[in-house]
Amino acid sequence: MAKALKLTPQDLYRLRRASLAAQRAEVEAGLARQRLREVTLEVERRYGLLGSGAAVDVGTGEIRVDGAGGENGERGSSPP
Repeated sequence: MAKALKLTPQDLYRLRRASLAAQRAEVEAGLARQRLREVTLEVERRYGLLGSGAAVDVGTGEIRVDGAGGENGERGSSPP
């Protein structure tokens, strides 16, 4: 049976630190997605879009209305 190779303690430390950094980046990305959802909800509230079938396209800033919600007078209005 062949002898298994092992990492040096320094390399194992570097590998584990990199793994933790990757986990931290995943958590931070999740927090950023949550913040985006919160800001989007606030914008939809300010523009009167909640429950109207309309949504903000965060890539373009356009207000999009799906077929079910129909058009309403608040679609293009300015925030209060």
